[in-house]
Amino acid sequence: MVTGTCKVARNFQVVVPARIRESIRLKIGDIVNFQLMEDGSIKLTPMVLKRKDQEYFWTPKWQEEYKTSMKEYREGKYKSYKSVKELKRDLIDK
Repeated sequence: MVTGTCKVARNFQVVVPARIRESIRLKIGDIVNFQLMEDGSIKLTPMVLKRKDQEYFWTPKWQEEYKTSMKEYREGKYKSYKSVKELKRDLIDK
């Protein structure tokens, strides 16, 4: 377990200790979430903002399909087409 301690500064600012920052790859400008746990501890979680119109991409189903697709691509399991007509013909024949 990586731990660290800091002092609360003016305006209640805290500096995340270097060992913690490095462990979670926290960078300047990143967004973090603070969650007060039932036992009184505070959980800090790095967050990523997503565009609303791209929310579908982050659903578990979509992520699983993306991983499968990328795996098949790396294994060479794909086909290239020279024209849209050729692609349509292949799709209709299936």
